[in-house]
Parts: sequence; structure tokens; C-alpha cells
Amino acid sequence: MTQIVTLRLINVAMFVLGLVLFRMVLAKTKASPAVANAAVLFFTLTPVVGQLAAHINYDNMLMPCIAGSVLLTLHFRERLLDKKQFSSRSLAGIIILCSLASLVKYPFLPIFAGIVVYLTYLLWSVSHSTKQRLHLLKSFLKDWASVAKWQKTAIIIGLVVGVGLFSYTYGTNLIVYQNPVPQCGQVLGVARCQAYGPWARNFRAAQHIVNGPNIFYFIPNWIGGMFERLFFVVNGSTGPAFYQNFIAPVLAATAALGGAIGLFLFARHGRRNLSRDRALAVILFIMLAYVVALWARNYHDYVQLGQMVAINGRYLVLVVLPFYLAAAIGWQQWLAGRSTNLRLGLLTAAFLLCLQGGGIISYIVYSNQYWYWPDSKWVQTTNKNIQKVVKPFVWAPKIR
Repeated sequence: MTQIVTLRLINVAMFVLGLVLFRMVLAKTKASPAVANAAVLFFTLTPVVGQLAAHINYDNMLMPCIAGSVLLTLHFRERLLDKKQFSSRSLAGIIILCSLASLVKYPFLPIFAGIVVYLTYLLWSVSHSTKQRLHLLKSFLKDWASVAKWQKTAIIIGLVVGVGLFSYTYGTNLIVYQNPVPQCGQVLGVARCQAYGPWARNFRAAQHIVNGPNIFYFIPNWIGGMFERLFFVVNGSTGPAFYQNFIAPVLAATAALGGAIGLFLFARHGRRNLSRDRALAVILFIMLAYVVALWARNYHDYVQLGQMVAINGRYLVLVVLPFYLAAAIGWQQWLAGRSTNLRLGLLTAAFLLCLQGGGIISYIVYSNQYWYWPDSKWVQTTNKNIQKVVKPFVWAPKIR
């Protein structure tokens, strides 16, 4: 138990670091600190966020990797456009961090690709002519010459290790398996991979495809499934109780309505918003690259298996915070010029409604004896007492 708790605390620390870095990313936009803080607040009230952070999971390591790589990209952009300086350290940091992050979990690859596409566009846009390209090269050489010797050594070692491991891993996969991300069965064989639950599920489904693909069925159900699994509470099958998914209705309705309206208000002036705030445009572009890749992966599985699998909201936790910011900006623009009391009233109402199950509250309300630390009366008693205090203040469907 000591090992498990220690590992969980390490995962919480990684997630919190990612949250801090993401707050620094949001600070690069033209959104006010109050709006950025509101976005972070409502993000942390999303039930699956707390659950993901508390679990031993590679997604928690990806959180600071994604935020850090985007932050370095924005820093490189600022130096290049605002100060007309080429930041060799930022570019090297991007390459090293993205190369290593891609080894943590392959879904980072769309983030990497989005950053590469944007940086290619950025460098192309500032070097149309031969004169501009020469100026860019001179700026790079001048900046590299100003780097301290020990930093140069560290950068070179980092590039060799990061790019080397990245090239070895994905290069070997391409050569040996003709696939940068081979399936378990290609590497270990069908018999051994039956022990890996998700692969075994997909293998069984592929043997008996029931339904043909229907994209008009897939799209709304994908959106609905992702939303539900951002805001649900899982009662797993580790105990005698039935496997159940609980969702706090007030919280879910508030999030769906408030988020949809906010994004609509933002999109209504989308071109103006993105033209005015280029940093936000860059962030959303990189995050959208991930979302599109995730959708494509899920749709590919749907076509191959005839059923929807791996529609998990936790996959969006890594990139959803900038979209919370976009929704908050949409609301801010609509409320501009209106009374302060109205703005504070709406924010307070949204916060109180989100507390109807937001954060860890849903897990307290919907918990049962099988969730609690086994053979520990103190833990069980404490959990039950906390539940008695919180439960009367949260409206929830009757629990079996």
C-alpha cells in the first residue's frame, strides 16, 4: 500500500505540474487572468480530471509534456516574431521534449506533428526571400554562439538521446512491422496478447463484426460518449457490486449547456478572435490536431470492428483546457458591457451548479463500501462520515 500511495502521489505531482504549465500557456494568450483562472477552475471541476490525476497512468506524465512543448513553441514564436531573434535553446527544447514525450505514449505524435507543421509554417512565413533566409541563419548562429558551453553540451546530449531513441523506436517498428505503432499481436502473437484486455476485446470483436460502419451514427455517439466519460463516475467490477457508471445530472447539464453556448459565442466571432489572439490560434490548432487524430483512430476501430471501442473522455483531458478557455472567452465577450452584478451572478451560479457533483464530490456521493481501503476501519468510517455530510447537498439519482 505504501508503494501504491507513493506512486499515486507522484502521478498527482506530475498532473499538477502539467496544470501549472498549462496555466503558463494560457497566460501567453490575450485572455485576461480572471478568464484564464475561470477556465482552470471549471476544468478541475470535471470529475474525470481528479480521477485521472489520482491514478497511476502514463497520461499524467503526458500532461506536463504537452503543456511544456506548447509553452516552448510559443516562446520560440515570441522571440522570432516580436524580438526578431532565433531562439536555438527553445527549438532544441521542443525537439528533445517532443521526441521523448512520443516514447511515453504514441498519442503524443499528433501533438508533435501539429507543432512541426506550425513551426514549418512560421519559419517559411518569415523567410520568403534569400535575404530573409540569410538573416534567419545569421540570427541562429549568433544566438547559438551566445549559449554557454555547458548548455551547448547539455543540448547536444539531449538531442542525441531524444532523437536517437525516437528514431530507433519508430524506425525499428517501421522496418520490422511496417507500422510505426504495431499492434500487440504483431509483436507478441495472438496467444500472449489475450492477456491484454483491450487487444483481446478488439480481437474477439473482429471475428464477428455485427454492424457495418455508419458515420452518421458514429459522430453523435462519439461526441456523446466522450462527454459522458468526462463527467461520469465509474463503479468498477473489482467488488461484488455490478459495474455501473454514474453521472451527476446537474453538473452534466450545466457543463453541456454552458460549454456549448460558450463555444458557440466564441465561434460566432471566431475569425476575429483568432486574428486578434494568434497565440490562442496556435494552441487551438495543436490541440485540434490531437482531437482529429483521436477521432480518426476511434473511427478506424469502429470500421474495423463494427462497434465503438475506447471512447474514453480521459483521452481529452490532456488537451481540453484551451477549449474551456475558448468557451470562457465567448461568455466574456457576450457579457461585455453588462452589469458587474450580472457577470458575478452568472459565474457564481455556474460554480455552485458545478459543485453538484464536480471535482471529487461525485466520488464521495456515489461511493460504496467496495471502494474503500480494505481492512481499514478508520478509512471506511472516515469515508462514510464525509459522505453523510456531502450527500444531502448534492442532487443525485437514487443509487441501488
